[in-house]
Amino acid sequence: MFKKSKLTIATAALAAALAGTVAAAGGAQAKEFFRMATLGPGTTPYMVSTVFATTVNKKLDGKEIQVNATGKGTQHALEAAKGQLDLFVTANIVQRLMSSGKAMYAKVEGAPEMSKKLRLMFMYPAGMYHFVVYEKSGIKDIKGIKGKKVFIGPKGSAINSVVKAIIKGATGYEPGTDYQAVEIGFDAGGSAFQDQRVDVYVNITNPPSAVISQVALTNKIRILPLGDVFDSDAIKKLYVNRPGRYLDKIPVHAYGSNQVNDQDVQTLGAYMGLATREGMSTEDVYAMMKIFWDGIGEMKSEAPWLAAITLDKAFASANMPLHPGAVKFYQEKGIKIPQELMPPM
Repeated sequence: MFKKSKLTIATAALAAALAGTVAAAGGAQAKEFFRMATLGPGTTPYMVSTVFATTVNKKLDGKEIQVNATGKGTQHALEAAKGQLDLFVTANIVQRLMSSGKAMYAKVEGAPEMSKKLRLMFMYPAGMYHFVVYEKSGIKDIKGIKGKKVFIGPKGSAINSVVKAIIKGATGYEPGTDYQAVEIGFDAGGSAFQDQRVDVYVNITNPPSAVISQVALTNKIRILPLGDVFDSDAIKKLYVNRPGRYLDKIPVHAYGSNQVNDQDVQTLGAYMGLATREGMSTEDVYAMMKIFWDGIGEMKSEAPWLAAITLDKAFASANMPLHPGAVKFYQEKGIKIPQELMPPM
């Protein structure tokens, strides 16, 4: 139903311009390959993972990270625990649900035990939830999505669940009854919005998002304000005493003159992170950390969104033990590590 469009090509081109070409399968047989899974184009995790992989691949001799931007983070965590992935995107809520065997993990046998096989490298602000429409749609606020097609992320993903909760808390609307929830991959969702096959595009990203910026080049857009709904008890449940989530504002002209908002947009933000399996070698993880963090500074002038990715947020909302290779890196940098994040002996 939803097919790829020029957005796929444009997003790939932007990623390449920022950080080089993402590693692909094949290459010299002497190389050791690491499998990385991330969220789809349009998300901050996709961009962070892409930059991480391409930066590391330039300097990690004889080894290469291969990136797969399909699937969903909740499934990636299971695959990493089984040794099928080496690197993946995590979040406080994913680790919390997996370690307790709740929600999407309720029917996964041994999920809590598998969660103990995962190790954190670093956390970062994944950005803010953007609810974006074309200005010509006439939709002015979140209540205006009634009866509309709304892209909310892949079915079963943590982002999908949060978006539905935000909409319900803000409006009382239910998917399938009050609006049509379009539950497809991030790449397909961005393409559908660009081709105007969905009315509302929702994603979590640090502004300026490449996907939204591309649309705003030739179209007037509006980021829907959630306004006073953050004072409601229903919305407060989404961020008060919920590790990994915070309130923030999308700047009034984050996407240039074609963004028609007349004031900053209050919304919900979240932290995510890059994690690995416990079996990864200490030296490999240490080397990856050092290459990435030593090289990130020079890239920030070309990629403004990278300004939010800093070492002082590396432990923000973390609830997974660090990998020993990450511990070695932080100790070398003189960064104090919270005791609860130290890996089990």
